[in-house]
Parts: sequence; C-alpha cells; structure tokens
Amino acid sequence: PWTTVREDGSALPPEERPAVRCLRTGRPVRNAVTGAVRPDGTLVWLLENVAPLGFGPDGKPTAAVSSFSDITRRKEAEQAVRENQARLQDFLDNAHDLILSTAPDGRLQYVNRAWERTLGYESRDVLGRPVFDFLAPDSSAAYRAVFGRVLSGETVGDIEATFVARDGRPVAVFGSSNC
Repeated sequence: PWTTVREDGSALPPEERPAVRCLRTGRPVRNAVTGAVRPDGTLVWLLENVAPLGFGPDGKPTAAVSSFSDITRRKEAEQAVRENQARLQDFLDNAHDLILSTAPDGRLQYVNRAWERTLGYESRDVLGRPVFDFLAPDSSAAYRAVFGRVLSGETVGDIEATFVARDGRPVAVFGSSNC
C-alpha cells in the first residue's frame, strides 16, 4: 500500500489528507503538497487541489473532486538548490579571505566570518549599514570611485583599501570586485 507524508517527511494521518479535510469542512483545499510513498519505496510529490461536490440536506459535502499534479521534479530541483546554497554558504563562511556583498546603495548585505573575525564586528551589527562607514577616511574616495565603476558593470581587480576594525586599528585589504 501507498503511504502519505507531509513536506517535512513525517507521516500524514488519513484524517489530515486534503480530500478528507475538504469533506469534513466543506471548504476547498488548494495547493496542498503531499508525498506519496509507493510500495517500492519511491517518493512521489503531489500538488493536490480538492473541491466539495454536492451537498446533503445537512449542508455537508457528499463528495469531493481532486486534481493532482506530479511535482516530484520541482521538489528535487528545490532540494538541489538548497544543497547548493548550503555548500556555497559553507565555502563563504570558511574562506580565509574577507568577503562582503553590498546593495547598489552601498549598504552591506553579507559579510563572511573572516570579515567578522578580522575587523571585530558581528554581521548583525553591520548589515544594512554603508560599507563606507567601515573604511579609513583616506580610502573612502578611491573606494567610492571603484564602487561606481563596479555598479556600471565593470569588474575591477587590484583594489586596495583600508578598513577600520572595531578596535580602531587599520586593516589593509587587496582584492577585486564585480556586480
């Protein structure tokens, strides 16, 4: 026999299945994602829509109509994306280079652990703030010029800048940037 599971992989009791819920409540169930485990152990992901069909004298539906779409490939692709994101995040977090990402207005969107360790800030204290707030005054103008070139689509190598760590010491960096 087939068994059904929720998106988190836990068992889906019969009383929580979309068609049963629709019959119990008299309301449609839309875009319910259910996993169906075949007898051979293969998992198939389904997108189910259920609508009540016909009502008895008590106002309760007497039947329901269901439509199913096989979304197994979509779920597999979503899982692959999550795994790739986790690998990329692990790479960024464990890189020894200082890595940052900014929005077009210069506000920090991401800093890696090496950036945090080297400069003494925690990401929660810097994200959303302009990157220029962390530059030494003598680096700010040149960095702003490079930032403008990057925003225009240019990849800029050989960038030299000096950041100011939380404790006030200068931290010279050398790197590249692109959009």
